[in-house]
Amino acid sequence: MTFETHFLDQAKSGQWVKLKHIFQWYSNNNKWALITPAKDEVIDFLDAISAEIESDNGYYLYTFMPSLKKQRSLAINHIKTWISVKPKLFFPKADINVYRIAVQLAIRVFWPDTLNQGQLGFCGPTTVLFDFDKRYPLRFAKCGIKLVETGTGRIELNDGRLGFDISLDRTEAGDWKTKGLPEADFIILRAIRQKAKALVPGSQSGGLDFKLDSDPSHATTPKQIALLLEKAGYSDVKDDTIGWPGKAGKGTPSSFADKANLDRCIIYSRATMSKPVIIMLVAVELADRALDPVTVDTSGRWDKANKLHDLHWIVVEKLKYSGRNVIGRLVTWTESKDFTFDKPTFLKLYHGFVYARP
Repeated sequence: MTFETHFLDQAKSGQWVKLKHIFQWYSNNNKWALITPAKDEVIDFLDAISAEIESDNGYYLYTFMPSLKKQRSLAINHIKTWISVKPKLFFPKADINVYRIAVQLAIRVFWPDTLNQGQLGFCGPTTVLFDFDKRYPLRFAKCGIKLVETGTGRIELNDGRLGFDISLDRTEAGDWKTKGLPEADFIILRAIRQKAKALVPGSQSGGLDFKLDSDPSHATTPKQIALLLEKAGYSDVKDDTIGWPGKAGKGTPSSFADKANLDRCIIYSRATMSKPVIIMLVAVELADRALDPVTVDTSGRWDKANKLHDLHWIVVEKLKYSGRNVIGRLVTWTESKDFTFDKPTFLKLYHGFVYARP
């Protein structure tokens, strides 16, 4: 398996759909260690992506905010400049390949929805990072590069205003192979997850204190999600989740309360001028069914869905009612996909949302 045949040739020939599928396969099957691209190959790869971004073809990736075409181009060029000189590495014993990281960051700029959260409780940080990447691709690229070079990066929407630093110790990047994520995703998402813990411990916000090797502690709490958005510089942040285990005064929601909550979520999502981010809390089965439509038995879901490990954070766009159905588009597990659910099924798997404006 070579970088040239699996990645570079697809980019040069404009096989973008195929390239995305290949990238997803490597990410989802923990195969990145097999790819060791040369510097010149990566520069050619970045040039091919830049040419596509700057072309007038309007490839479908610009459903991710076409107005940011220039910012995406600058982000790719920033990555190219980084590897054109000898890049620094803060994690000397992590078996990290800077040219792989350059490819991974470039793909994330090209397709923000390909972020890979794995099975480490990184779904919460992924939702925050996805929106940041989608809206601020150049800042995303700079954050990733600085984190790899110095161990500290910064998530901020505007210079000189709100924002927060993320960091890892020199020894905290070495788990990327065993945890099944591309190194760029693992490094950035772990740093954000640990920042969420530093902002407010899980044990103080309806969850458990995060430990990488403890599955029960992986869930990012609603309060942590809201604080990450607020500290990054988002405004009008609202935690409107329901049924979160341990959330005071909430408990298991009734179908009536659930419907009223979903009504609010849909109203917020219609704010086309501010283009808010809607981070939705759902039972993991909702995401599974949306990505791979199969019959899901939702009977008795409340007991199971009220366990932390069975809840899941997703980004939702274009949410609305259509007759008796709930339709929209979700982003999770390296994909963005349209979904349609009948209202009763959706409500059984729905646990509210966190809202913010950039």
